[in-house]
Amino acid sequence: MFRKVIVGVDHHDGGRDAIALAARLLGPRGQLTFAHVSAGDLSGYRAGSAAYEASERRHDLELLRQARAAAGEARHALAGDPDKVRKIDELVKGLGIEG
Repeated sequence: MFRKVIVGVDHHDGGRDAIALAARLLGPRGQLTFAHVSAGDLSGYRAGSAAYEASERRHDLELLRQARAAAGEARHALAGDPDKVRKIDELVKGLGIEG
């Protein structure tokens, strides 16, 4: 059993399996965190409109809220970065999880 587990959540159905596995790996007083990393700076994409970026952020936050509601008690982290692997690594280190 682990004290801290972080799960990457995206817009694909396979994420439910990852959440179920994480819940099984979590110890009784463990901390579960859902993380979603968006593409980050969307400038140039759809003209980088502020309205579009705000809409995407709301959509991503709703994704995390739904995951948390389905799994019970969990924290969530939302970050934007074109280098998703690097950003997940930063989130993991920020939670004090050794990788």
